[in-house]
Amino acid sequence: MPSPTADGGAVEYEADYSSNPGHDASYWRQAIIDYVELAKYHLVQYVYKYTENYETKEFSADAVTGLEADNPTIIWAEDLSVNYTPNEGYTNIGPKFTISPPMVDGYVVNEINVRAEGENNYNVERMSDENEKYYPTYRFYANGAQDYSWTFDHKKYGSETDPIIVEINYYKGTTLTLNAMSGTVDGRSVSRYGYYYKTSSGSRYSYDFTLSDHMPTREDLEFGGWYADPAYSELVAPAGSSYTMNSSLRNYMSEQDDGNVTLYAAWLKDGEIVHTHSMTAVSAKVATCDKAGNNAYYYCSGCNKAFKDKDGNQETTVAAEIIPATGNHTSDKGTVTKKATPTATGTKVYKCTVCGQTIKTQTIAKTAKYKNPLTAKAKNPTVKYSKLKKKNQTIALKNAMTVSKAQGTVTYKKSNGNKKITINKKTGKITVKKGLKKGTYKVKIKVTATGNATYKSGSKTVTITIKVK
Repeated sequence: MPSPTADGGAVEYEADYSSNPGHDASYWRQAIIDYVELAKYHLVQYVYKYTENYETKEFSADAVTGLEADNPTIIWAEDLSVNYTPNEGYTNIGPKFTISPPMVDGYVVNEINVRAEGENNYNVERMSDENEKYYPTYRFYANGAQDYSWTFDHKKYGSETDPIIVEINYYKGTTLTLNAMSGTVDGRSVSRYGYYYKTSSGSRYSYDFTLSDHMPTREDLEFGGWYADPAYSELVAPAGSSYTMNSSLRNYMSEQDDGNVTLYAAWLKDGEIVHTHSMTAVSAKVATCDKAGNNAYYYCSGCNKAFKDKDGNQETTVAAEIIPATGNHTSDKGTVTKKATPTATGTKVYKCTVCGQTIKTQTIAKTAKYKNPLTAKAKNPTVKYSKLKKKNQTIALKNAMTVSKAQGTVTYKKSNGNKKITINKKTGKITVKKGLKKGTYKVKIKVTATGNATYKSGSKTVTITIKVK
């Protein structure tokens, strides 16, 4: 049967009744007095809510993922039951479907509301049913219909504008789960039921539940009672016991840590319990550099054995399905933890991007010496001629130029200028000799820094303008 597109749009196709012989359009329209015309299919939307402290909240999608959510997301008209006797008190009974409310840990179902939205000429109504408290049945029925005949329009398709809305409301509480162990209980392999629940006001109530009303069945085997575990080590309720929520069953459940209880059906053949696997699927996990992985397999908590298949025909061991850690690390691009300098080597560390383990430590070679940061800036000193006529005059370095950031020993050398102007190589002090006439004199001086272990040697040439006046 084709499905609607992912975005809820219709998928048109030729009507195909090959899987349902005889159920063609003429069949559905026979003996019609008044009928409801259903779309070929309807989309179903589920809303999960809970009440806490007088406030209604909505569960996130994650809260119900992986739990019992085997409800239809689409209802096909030709798949709905139609041939059954209307229940007493109901008329114009139409096609029906069953809702299986997902059980959320720590919550129990309070009520389920189902409604049709959009421009539909029919309603959705809850029917009376033996197990409706847990798995209620609903029906479509025509507005104003006089009988329970119905049909569907195989040219009409449901859409997001006219869905069936299923709203499931929960109370905080505890649940009882019955695992039929390859049998069925209330039509399911695993069925869940409400136990205690608390209302918004904090009042505590228990459901009216009798265990013997929910007897499991399994072909060719005899039911042997309900046990606390799949290994059948603790019998909780013998077959046929009428435990109720107001007697021994309540006492047993209240003794559990959180009140939530799962019971496992035991099956007998010739008076002996037949082991039934209670399988848990173990997903495959890829082995990494430092952690082991495993193949996909199944594990039975009853016999504590592992199997390659869910039916338990191919036995294996947990150890056999383990995939050892590969030891093959995936390296990152490395992180410099210590920078190299001209006087010391550096360090670069490479780590695994998966486990974080250090794969290798690399030494970074010393760098070349840095450029000498020497700076020199000339000044324009003045010498008084009246004093120069009597004797030589000196100009201190600080008055002739500014030298800074030099690395290493600094020396000074005159490279151009009047012969009567000299400079001390070590101190940079300038001497203007007696007899120099008035005027302006330019002198080029080369300033050199020898450098050191870290810095290269370097030099700067400055031109000093000396005025004699």
